[in-house]
Amino acid sequence: MNQFVFSDGSAFEMPTDPDQNIALWEKALVLKLRDTYQTEEDFRKGFEIAVEGYWHRKVVPTKFGTGPWEKPYANLAELAKDVMYQYLRAYIMALAFEWMAKETDRKPVKVAVLEEGGGLREIDTRPTDVGG
Repeated sequence: MNQFVFSDGSAFEMPTDPDQNIALWEKALVLKLRDTYQTEEDFRKGFEIAVEGYWHRKVVPTKFGTGPWEKPYANLAELAKDVMYQYLRAYIMALAFEWMAKETDRKPVKVAVLEEGGGLREIDTRPTDVGG
């Protein structure tokens, strides 16, 4: 699930870090799917619809809702990268804190996400069957 193709023909591919040989965004997405009980197909459909909606409204998701574009986007795939980052931001942070804790032999910092109902839920970073 590392590539998304949009109605304008552009394609967004999840970034990887070739120096570390990891796919951090993909690992974060696996955690998000597990955390939100979504299938890959449901997420893909919802994500593609959301990106098209942001495109037509000329807004991007932010930590606090949505905001206007700060730069013009050439196509849906360019916008998708910024949208995906906001979707995965907390999960990326949780994985980074977990890695830092292992590297320094410290207790991991817990990261929580705000649920739609207003509650907080801790992100579970236990290994998954994909890329764990």
